[in-house]
Amino acid sequence: MKTIPEEVYAKLDHTQRITATILAEARGDGEELRKLVQTAPKLQGCTITDPSFSDRMKVLTPITMAHELDVANLCLKWFVQITGFKKRDKEAPITLEAIQQMDAADDTACGIKSAERAYELFSEYVGVSVEEMKKFGAPRSPMVEIVVNCCMESADEEEAAAMFEAMKTVFEQAA
Repeated sequence: MKTIPEEVYAKLDHTQRITATILAEARGDGEELRKLVQTAPKLQGCTITDPSFSDRMKVLTPITMAHELDVANLCLKWFVQITGFKKRDKEAPITLEAIQQMDAADDTACGIKSAERAYELFSEYVGVSVEEMKKFGAPRSPMVEIVVNCCMESADEEEAAAMFEAMKTVFEQAA
């Protein structure tokens, strides 16, 4: 367990508390998690935790799950696209269909990288590294990780920014 003086817990704002909670979860520190939740500010006159912390923590898991499902879906689509190329006679010319399949696979690979970039931006926004967010969030299939690492395309920064804004909006509207 990371040793944090008791008086520090009371002074954490909701953003700092969320970051500390993700980090504690990522390192498997149950005692730290318990302290962070128990010392979260309560609504005046209630025992209910301030929604700026608790509601945002509740949406983090669905956000991470949605990201992993999106990436897994794109990886499956990419795999089908690259394995769907028909074997052809080496002497035969390349067909338009084969070129379209290769282009589609490249577009899908770009989508995978864009989704990964969006998750990186979201992790930074929340205040943790993408590695720590991945430890906190939904587990990734080893096969998905292989496909992600095989994709050589670059992220489309506009697409990544739009995906990040969607994640950020869901996160911010939770409070």
